[in-house]
Amino acid sequence: MASERTDSLATALIMHQLGDGEWHSHRKILGDLIRTPASEYDIRSALRELRSDPQIESENRRMSYRHGAAWWYRLRS
Repeated sequence: MASERTDSLATALIMHQLGDGEWHSHRKILGDLIRTPASEYDIRSALRELRSDPQIESENRRMSYRHGAAWWYRLRS
């Protein structure tokens, strides 16, 4: 139960941040929300789940094969 509540809190915080319709990087979202009651684990889990959410547009802007994924998110118009 507590896990579901923190997951939904993290998701709600992310959706609020994406509410401006602009692209936000994974790093920026995590950095902005790390000081909230949601844990880093919950934020990362919510971001992973939101990649398949129909309301969210996500894009992997990987710079090269040497670097890890660089996910960006925004609300669909």
